[in-house]
Amino acid sequence: MERSADTSTQDMAQLRRKMRRQLLRDLFHGAPLAGSTLEEINEYYGYHLRPCTYNVLMIRLHSKQAVPPHPITEVLNWVGADARMFFTPDLFLEFETLAVDNALYCMFNFDAALGSQKAEDIRLAVDRLFRHMDRSRRYRQYYFAMGDGLPTRSIQDLGACFLSARGAVEEYGVNLRINRHNDSTPQMYALTQIMTVLNPARRASFSYYLETMQKGQLLQWVDDAFRDCGSYLDHFPTIAFQLPYKIFDLCLESASKSIAADPELQQILIDCKAATDEKQDYYELCTITKEGLLRFCARYTQSSLKDSKYAISSAKAFMRENYTRRLALDEIAAQIHLNPQYFSVLFKREVGESVVDYLANLRVEHAKTLLKETLLPINEIARSVSYEDPDYFSRVFRRHCGISPRQYRNTVIDG
Repeated sequence: MERSADTSTQDMAQLRRKMRRQLLRDLFHGAPLAGSTLEEINEYYGYHLRPCTYNVLMIRLHSKQAVPPHPITEVLNWVGADARMFFTPDLFLEFETLAVDNALYCMFNFDAALGSQKAEDIRLAVDRLFRHMDRSRRYRQYYFAMGDGLPTRSIQDLGACFLSARGAVEEYGVNLRINRHNDSTPQMYALTQIMTVLNPARRASFSYYLETMQKGQLLQWVDDAFRDCGSYLDHFPTIAFQLPYKIFDLCLESASKSIAADPELQQILIDCKAATDEKQDYYELCTITKEGLLRFCARYTQSSLKDSKYAISSAKAFMRENYTRRLALDEIAAQIHLNPQYFSVLFKREVGESVVDYLANLRVEHAKTLLKETLLPINEIARSVSYEDPDYFSRVFRRHCGISPRQYRNTVIDG
């Protein structure tokens, strides 16, 4: 009976690992998760996740020999086993690995405030793992690089973590240009400092400046990010080489649709990252990053111009069909699948007037026709163009025409 119970426990543990890896595959491939809330996800995948910080660590190995001494899957299994040895439950609330395309992804969640003893213990655990890999005989025939993703507090956002973790070690650029141990050991904690600076609000402002093509604000944003990360540089030198990569990752996130459809945009991002690999000085890296960003913006403007014109044309058609009822900015933007703030800025840039003024012009022109061709009372005309308050309608009409609705009607009749 005892042996049967042990077998049952092992089977359940294997099933749980299988389901947890399925969650990672779903996140990696961007597939819909089985569940929309954390509770539903936990129930389906057999996880014990709880609200805290989630992240993905990517470890990529590259054989020093033309013919690898061991199958890559075998080596990744070694790394996964070693990671489990160092990433203990007292540090990481949950931990799982997934091997994809000759790379190992480790997803974990943890709860540690920046600068706390727990955060320091996590950094030391990663340090111990890579020191172990440096010294272990079985890894001597391999180069390895490590990068982590964009930390998030939402399990649904871990797809972006996979992408950014991959970007951190893309083409082994960082790994092959500086000391290997210096790259791998403190990198996780260094990237944590970067992502503290590039917090969600700051990333959102980057996306907004890029979408609205505020180049001056974008360049200032880069200056501020380099300045704030520079305070960590003495302790975490790999920040210098990872910060430009993270900034270009933000371009990828913010303009993903345009990049997917434009090979030249894709190549610009690859070239920008390669250009930063050639520089050593931190402030020179800042200059190179800004130059690359301006290059990206120039092409992005061309790529998105056609789509912008179509979007604005569609929005104007929607407003012309619906201006006789109340229309909110959110509703109009939703029709063309744009963020309301971005739509507002884009509309004014393309049309030369705000959405509110454009709608008011449509309504005033229709009201002028009704004033001229009908005997409807002014309050009914106001309601027919969505203004419930006649006094407010009169103020809008006067602002656009210079006279009140009554004076306009009298002028037309007298004329």
